[in-house]
Amino acid sequence: ALLPPEAQAQIDAMSITRESLPARVVALEAQRRAADALKDDEAKKAAQQAYQQELNRQGRESAQRFVLRALYSPQQVQEQMVWFWMNHFSLHLYKGNLRALIPDFEEQAVRPHALGRFRELLGATVYHPAMLRYLDNEHNAAGRLNENYARELMELHTLGVGGGYTQQDVQALARVLSGLGVVNPPDAPPPSLPPALQGQYVRRGLFEFNPRRHDDSPQVLLGQALPGRGLARVEAALDRLARHPSTAHLVARKLVLFWVSDTPAPGLVERVATAFQRSDGRSE
Repeated sequence: ALLPPEAQAQIDAMSITRESLPARVVALEAQRRAADALKDDEAKKAAQQAYQQELNRQGRESAQRFVLRALYSPQQVQEQMVWFWMNHFSLHLYKGNLRALIPDFEEQAVRPHALGRFRELLGATVYHPAMLRYLDNEHNAAGRLNENYARELMELHTLGVGGGYTQQDVQALARVLSGLGVVNPPDAPPPSLPPALQGQYVRRGLFEFNPRRHDDSPQVLLGQALPGRGLARVEAALDRLARHPSTAHLVARKLVLFWVSDTPAPGLVERVATAFQRSDGRSE
């Protein structure tokens, strides 16, 4: 939607608009490494503070851009739903370099799907480096599992507490998600892989799927075996989670809380959940 020229000009002038995410992160990483390499304590402290200030500046730009759109966009339903989904797939601004990653998370993962199909939105968040870094999946590897993202993905993003999953499901999903991470440093060359794995390697921007770090053993999720291998198995897991009745009820209740009442009527929640499932998670 077109904004008033003055508001759009402010957004266009922001570095988060003018510069790509990889370019900004490469520059920030170089700044961080240069600061850490300084021998003089006072100079190092000042350089590290400057690095943090640049992260803060990019975080402020993200907030300012959101407010400008919320105030001046003629598509207020879309802006409300961007806010809704940014809270549903919430991130902590002050973890690591997320202040630089969150502007792109909103712009590329959430905003394009805010009025679309839940499954596509879910997938966009799963593959975004901000989410993978925030919930530690970049440290999740075969033989060294990190269950944090798998647990949050089911507990907060899809099925909900009491949604029917078990600890075994958490472990299975963690294995499915292993190998999904963030290119670090962002300008690093591709890893050296044996020929059998080279075709599975994927890099998109700062997102990386490293098959050497992936647990490719067969997995059962929510009582059924998952088909495929590698990223195809990730997609199958997301399909299952997105279409589960518990996911429909979790999202429906949150939508009713957001749009209607702090004390959602069970019958209304049920109708919204039914519409969610009938439309395969599309906005109606």
